[in-house]
Amino acid sequence: MQKKTGISYFGNRNPRHFLIDLEEMISHHCSFVLHTFSENDQLFYQATMAEMVGLSKGAGLEVYLAPWGVGRVFGGEAFSDYALKNRSTCQKLFSGELAPAACLNTPAFAEFMMKWIDDAAELGTDVIFWGEPHFYHEQAADRAVQELGGLDPLADVGQRALVGRHRPVVAAQAQRQRVAHEQFLLLRT
Repeated sequence: MQKKTGISYFGNRNPRHFLIDLEEMISHHCSFVLHTFSENDQLFYQATMAEMVGLSKGAGLEVYLAPWGVGRVFGGEAFSDYALKNRSTCQKLFSGELAPAACLNTPAFAEFMMKWIDDAAELGTDVIFWGEPHFYHEQAADRAVQELGGLDPLADVGQRALVGRHRPVVAAQAQRQRVAHEQFLLLRT
């Protein structure tokens, strides 16, 4: 297997500025770029994202897209419109209160993610990168993690739920979009 070198690219949605950064990526011998594709990008910047994906591929880079902060389920500090507008589909805390993050196990969020996958595939991505899928955990959970010496049982549960329950659905959707199943990366960073 050939070694890959890449960079995560987020925050800029101006293609003119991206071209300057793209030249630098190439000069550093990058073989791929991971573009974040947030809910905000999905709502307002699809044409810009398609242009940036095209520029990346035109420069010879493999293109990854990540659901940056989508539903507040995936890694990233991006705003989640979904979590705010769909409170009944949010995770429930131990206290019974709703967390400010979607629940992976709700059909509505699964449907929302299917649309995200469709949109990502339409942009022309080569790989969809599932960055840091997790359950929301409050400060009390963070303290419990510290008391357990760094072991994070909630993250492990979140990982198993995503893999066990949603991987077949995601794989079927990817196949429909002609994005190869083996290119889907289910990773926690």
